[in-house]
Amino acid sequence: MSAAVIREARPDDLDALVYIEDHSRPGGNWNRRNLECEVLVAGSIVLVAEKDEKAVGLLVAWRVPPDELHVLELAVLPDYRRQGLAQQLMRQAIVLDRQGVWLGACM
Repeated sequence: MSAAVIREARPDDLDALVYIEDHSRPGGNWNRRNLECEVLVAGSIVLVAEKDEKAVGLLVAWRVPPDELHVLELAVLPDYRRQGLAQQLMRQAIVLDRQGVWLGACM
């Protein structure tokens, strides 16, 4: 198995993000519209964890001034759990927060 890649989510990831959400827990909390809003809004961090070029995890977070990072969602597909992916997603979100990097674009 290859190493995980943690990257910014893009609009073309939406199908994969919905799949992760739907399969991570029955009756997942986030629907396509919720995820789409977060991917497109400035001020949100939406990250994807990829293994073998497949999206297998996601993280959605907001910065709450003055110094808080609020994680709204963290999900990893069941077959990819216990591999440290959630931890990698959290670490990358913290790095981006500390650097003042906020992903997304106002539409």
